[in-house]
Amino acid sequence: MPSTKKPWSLLSRHGQVLILLAGNPRLRMTDLARTLGISERSARLLVGSLHRSNLLNIHKTGRNNTYQVNSSVPLPNSLERAIPLESILKLSSHFPA
Repeated sequence: MPSTKKPWSLLSRHGQVLILLAGNPRLRMTDLARTLGISERSARLLVGSLHRSNLLNIHKTGRNNTYQVNSSVPLPNSLERAIPLESILKLSSHFPA
């Protein structure tokens, strides 16, 4: 009988978005959503949440956005705060571009 449970993930969706945008700052929302297997609306909500937390800066360039991760902002979780965000962002080289 096939399993209907969703597989668990080591990284949260917020973390996945940060890592993907650190590796590809001009990534379009549709491509971000497709890569993560979520709706474009969910991708926009995640990006908005990261922006409101000051972890992500959004620069409008014509019709497109360019994203810049603000690695000087401490992570919200006390356990994660012990790890420099720059170290986590190095994972972007392992994610699809």
